[in-house]
Amino acid sequence: MGLSTRGQDGLCGTPGQRITGTNLCGDPFGAIGAILGHLLLGINLTLPGIFGIVGLAGVIVNGALVMIDFINEERANGKPARLAIIDGTKSRFRPIMLTAMTTFLGVFPLIIERSIQAQFLVPVACSIGFGVLFGTAVQLLIVPALATIQAEGLRASLGFGRPAAQPAE
Repeated sequence: MGLSTRGQDGLCGTPGQRITGTNLCGDPFGAIGAILGHLLLGINLTLPGIFGIVGLAGVIVNGALVMIDFINEERANGKPARLAIIDGTKSRFRPIMLTAMTTFLGVFPLIIERSIQAQFLVPVACSIGFGVLFGTAVQLLIVPALATIQAEGLRASLGFGRPAAQPAE
């Protein structure tokens, strides 16, 4: 269906409609998490740390892609948008969180390393580790919310798209 999120009748969320464009929403929160990690540990945000934030963007997007792909598959099978988003979020929560936790635990030994040889890589590990934790946690809330808004249309999700009640005769 291309990049458009509207059906032929102009409404969002028609059966089989694909949810798109929410993949990158977690990246700014990953950067915030990386900066908070640097502040928390007192590690200077150097150029290698910024490179870590750039690398972090790909890891964060991966979690969103997994969730959005599952939601799109459920929608293609005819499931209503809201139910597909709820099921997709519930079923992909564990794999996404396990990926984030194992990434953090994988770089944690490097974060706490104090040898001279490792000091060049500590900011990279700090950016990736804390950015993945914070970005993924926020992403698991933001992606389903944005998918719901996209599927139901912004006006309907804000309550403006409902028909007015008819007066009793």
